[in-house]
Order: sequence, then C-alpha cells, then structure tokens
Amino acid sequence: MELRRDIRIAIGVLVSMHVLTSVCAVGLLVRMSPAIERILEENVYSLDAVEEMLAVLAIPQGDEDPGARRRRLEDALERARGNITEDQERGTIDEIERELPLAIEGGAAARRSLVHELRHLGEINRDAMHRADEEAVRLGNAGAWAVVLLGLAGFLFGLLAAQRLRLAVAAPVAELLATLEAARRGEARRRCGTSSGSLELRRALQEVNELLDARERRHVSSELDAVVDRAVVNQFLDAREGAVVIVDRGGAIRAANRAALAALGGPDGAEL
Repeated sequence: MELRRDIRIAIGVLVSMHVLTSVCAVGLLVRMSPAIERILEENVYSLDAVEEMLAVLAIPQGDEDPGARRRRLEDALERARGNITEDQERGTIDEIERELPLAIEGGAAARRSLVHELRHLGEINRDAMHRADEEAVRLGNAGAWAVVLLGLAGFLFGLLAAQRLRLAVAAPVAELLATLEAARRGEARRRCGTSSGSLELRRALQEVNELLDARERRHVSSELDAVVDRAVVNQFLDAREGAVVIVDRGGAIRAANRAALAALGGPDGAEL
C-alpha cells in the first residue's frame, strides 16, 4: 500500500540517519583512541628512559655504586633501543651507546656529549608526540564536522519526511474532516480535493465525494418529485366543478382549486 510505503520510508530515513550519526561518532572515538595510545606507547616510554639516564648522570660520582649506576644506564638505554619509533632515533641511540662507557668512567666531555645526545633523543620523541597530537586534533575536528554534517543532513531529511507525511497523510485527512463538517452544516456543494495524498487516501476522498454527490442527487430528486406531485394535484383540483379544497387532519387547507380560492377570498371566506 502506498500509504504504508510512505510511512515506512519516512521512518526508515530518520532511523537510518540516526544510526549513521551514531556509527560515525563511535568511529571518531575509535580512530582517536589509537592516536592517543600511540603517544603513550611510542614516545612516553622513550622519554622515561631518557629521564632515567639523565637522573643517573646527575648523581655525583661516588654517591652510588658504579655497578648499579652502569646497570641503570644500560637498562634505560636498552628500553630506549627497544622502543625505536622514529628514524632519527636510531643514530642518536647509537651515539649514546658509544658515549655511555666514557661517561660512566667520569669523563666530563663524554658526559656533556651524552647529555646532549639524550636531550636530542628527548626532542625527537617530543616532536613525534606533537605530530601525533596534531593528528589526533585533526581527526577530532574532521570527525566532529562529519557528525555535524550528518546531524544537519538528518535534520533536513527529517523535515522532508515530515513534509511528505503532511502532504500524503495529514493534509488529506484534514480535507476530509473539513468536508464532512461542512456537509453536516448543510453546505451541500463542498467536496474533497483529490489531487494530493497517498493513493489510498485519494481513493477514500473520491468515495466521499461520490457519496455526497449521490446524496445531493437524491435530495434534488425528492424536491423535484414534490413539485411534480403538487402540480398534478393542482391540475386535478382545477378539473373538478365547484369549489374543492384539501385539508389535513388539523383542518388546515393544503390545496384548493381556483373556484375554492375565489370563494375563500370573498366576503364569506372566513365562514367557509
């Protein structure tokens, strides 16, 4: 049925746009989460290793066991090497590995060079974090605008669906109600418009119009029959000799021939 189809299409469009908007919002969060997680896994881990080595180098010679000091530095370096995510890190870590033994032995120049390389390694990871953050922001902005556009599209589709339902269902039903109310008030000429609406409602409106037309034809026919009947009665009375009248049970005169009318209009009419 066309009416059922229109309603299904309108509801289907609204539900589809709602589901699509929800899926896009979830997809946005799913795409942003790996970007943030990558910052934590790839860069923060390396920065922790850099900070650990700098902290060990900041301890004066003799305040810590040399073996423990070496182990801490080597462990931190191993963590940094196992978490290489940028191409620039590899060369920097190789340089740190060359400078590390000399720095452990207490060479001031080696320590300064090692600190410089460690800071450079930290800068590499911070730059990578900034790029990942910019990517997450870009994804967030793109996803937000996508959700906004989908929401706007859903709003527009909702307006179109509401307009279609109004034209296909609400307007024809209002037209039908107005026509029936007019017929009840005695406006015999009012009819339903059948140019809009679903196929089922247009057929219903046409049926109502045909019923009203049939009612009007019966009414006109009954009035015509009454006129014809009165003409026949008057012709019959005029054909009779003398004054002839027809009265109802209450004594009121309903019809009279010409002779009776002349008599009733004379001086003795009241007595008659």
